[in-house]
Amino acid sequence: MRKPFDSSSVCRIPLSYCGLSLLWLGGCSWLGAVQFPTWQTAINLASGLLLIAISALSGVSWIRRYSRQRDQNEAALRNLAFHDSLTGLLNRPAFLDRLDHALARGGREGKNMSLLLIDLDRFKDVNDNFGHQAGDQILQVMAGRMQELLRGSDSAARLGGDEFLILLEDDDLDGAKTVAARLQKRIEEPVILAQGCVTLSASIGIAVYPQNASQVDALIQSADQAMYRAKAKQSSDFARPMAERPALGLLAGFLPADAAE
Repeated sequence: MRKPFDSSSVCRIPLSYCGLSLLWLGGCSWLGAVQFPTWQTAINLASGLLLIAISALSGVSWIRRYSRQRDQNEAALRNLAFHDSLTGLLNRPAFLDRLDHALARGGREGKNMSLLLIDLDRFKDVNDNFGHQAGDQILQVMAGRMQELLRGSDSAARLGGDEFLILLEDDDLDGAKTVAARLQKRIEEPVILAQGCVTLSASIGIAVYPQNASQVDALIQSADQAMYRAKAKQSSDFARPMAERPALGLLAGFLPADAAE
C-alpha cells in the first residue's frame, strides 16, 4: 500500500539557517512580491554572520585546547607508569619487562649482553648530614650522569634508594668493564650543593648474559652478588662540607660476576 505523502519530511531547515532567514526578513521592506533589503538589514545580517563565525571559531579553539590538554595528561600518566618520578629513569617494572624482552631477543639472535648493578657507597651519610632533599638532588645528578654515558640502545633504571640497573645490549664483559670504568669516573666527580661539596664512589657489579645467567632474576642476582664483592674490596671517604674537606681522595671498584671470591 502506498504511504501518504508527508510534507514535513520534504526538507528540514537547520535552525541556524532559519535564524539567518528571519534576521534578513526582519529588516526588509516589502514591495509587492519582491524583497529589497535596507541598509539596516545588511548591517544586521553582517553582524549575525560575524557572531556565528566567532562562535564557531571559539568552539574549534576550545576543542583544540581540550584535546591538547588531554594528550598532555595522557603522556604524563604514561610517563609515571614507566619512569621513576624522581630521576626520570625507567622504574623497576618497566626495566624488568625490557630486560625480559632483551634476553629473549638475545637468545634468538645469539647475542651477548651485560647487566650492571650500581650502588652509591655510603649514600645514607648524605641524607644524615645534609638532609633528604640533598639526597634527592644527588640521585638526580647521578641519574643524569649515567644517561650521558649510555647509548640509545642501552637502558637505565632506578631500583629504589641508591641502586641503579643498566642494561648494555650487544656488550660482552670487556665492553661492560669499559662502561663501568667510565661510570665510576663520572660518578666520582664532585656535586656542588647549597650545603657544600659532596663526592661519592660507586660499587658496580657486572653480570653477562648468557655466561652468568639466562633468566631475568638470576642475572640480577648475579650482578647483585658481584656488586657486594666489589663493595667489600673498596674503601671510600665520605665528603664533608666543602670548608671541612681538604681533599677528595676516593676509591671505587667493580667486579664481574665470575670474578674470584
